[in-house]
Amino acid sequence: MKLEEILTILILIFLGIFIFFLNNFLLSKIFKNIVIQTSLNVLAIFIPLIGIFLIFNEKHRKRKEMEFFFSIFLRDLSENIRSGRSIISSLENLKDFDYKSLSPLIKKMYSEVKLGIPFDKALNNLARRSESKLIKKISITIGEALKAGGDVNTTIEAVIRSIIETEKVRREREMISAPTKINGFMIYFMFLIIMIILVKFLLPAVQQSQQLAINIQEIKEILIHLILIQSFFSGMLIGKMSEGSIIPGLRYSIVLMLIGYVVFSILI
Repeated sequence: MKLEEILTILILIFLGIFIFFLNNFLLSKIFKNIVIQTSLNVLAIFIPLIGIFLIFNEKHRKRKEMEFFFSIFLRDLSENIRSGRSIISSLENLKDFDYKSLSPLIKKMYSEVKLGIPFDKALNNLARRSESKLIKKISITIGEALKAGGDVNTTIEAVIRSIIETEKVRREREMISAPTKINGFMIYFMFLIIMIILVKFLLPAVQQSQQLAINIQEIKEILIHLILIQSFFSGMLIGKMSEGSIIPGLRYSIVLMLIGYVVFSILI
């Protein structure tokens, strides 16, 4: 992770902490309103969450884009080598192709090979700069095959076939995990409905029948925090189970937290 990204995350976290303490130790004494207090607490949570999500989501998007165009780059490289070009001539031919976010790394790779750095070493450098585990695995596979005396073109073609098979497995997993995602959302909304029924009907009935001194407003405040916690972890779990990563889970967490807070606040 780059230094500016780390600094941005730290600033957002400290800003959220500042709003939280300012609200609970100063503003709560001035504005004695549960809605204002809860809203500021939610804001203190959402500012770091949304900022961190945007940073990691952009890195995730860029990494996926690199992985997609890396397979296209390998295919083009294989075709150039098959046509009789050398590796350095093939890279020179491909360095100006539009591979989106992968293009700058290919140009650096070409410069390294032109300076005399071995192809497998330059490919490992590209993989390291990409910060993609998939590209790193592929580059290691190609490098080991070349060290063992394998043909570059044959090795790349075998890797491309492997990537295609991996992509098929990933798509099949997404199709299989779709019901899991739906079940996760259904469980969350059932939880939200139970919380609403609890505050709207059950607690007032208990208070009237048993004549208990129940502070429903304090219970509402506890439950809204409980809903936010449940929303966060439900979203993370749905993202991990359905897409294999917590980065999409952050997106689901933010959406569920907004839905939970808005619905609970309006209906209660």
